[in-house]
Amino acid sequence: MKKIIFVLSTSLLLTSCEEGKVPPEKTFNMPQPLDSQNNGQLQTVSLTIKAIGNNMTAIAFEPKEIEVHVNSIIEITLINESTVEGMNHNIVFVELGSGAEVSAEGLAIGPEKEYIPNNPKVIAGSKVALPGETIQMHFSAPKAGSYHFICTYPGHYPQMIGRMNVVQMTQ
Repeated sequence: MKKIIFVLSTSLLLTSCEEGKVPPEKTFNMPQPLDSQNNGQLQTVSLTIKAIGNNMTAIAFEPKEIEVHVNSIIEITLINESTVEGMNHNIVFVELGSGAEVSAEGLAIGPEKEYIPNNPKVIAGSKVALPGETIQMHFSAPKAGSYHFICTYPGHYPQMIGRMNVVQMTQ
């Protein structure tokens, strides 16, 4: 049954992407060992991050810091709590310290690619959430370390920046 669901979801993803467009979720695919305590399945971590604020001085992510385990699948629910038209947000996970570079490249790449550049420092990114909209995404946790999550919508970085710590799972 799992194989059927995987094949169907993969087929749907491939057929829903137009040629030359980046899919809404850019996923960093790295080999992941299986969690032996979870029947050979990867651990799934579900987190909610809110994009708050109705003006450029009040925008932020909440919470500003998250922690996940290596060898896990991260499911992010991004809730855009803004009520002001045009206060759009995405969430992009990047290597620590690369936010300015990725944000500038995102601005240049534009809305057609959700402001997410094709940069090896990008781990994963969501499509843009309009005010009041909720977006979900998932990706594999990168290796242990600290990473940033940012909003690459024009003008929102560096006000919208947070930290993701990826830690080893303790037995």
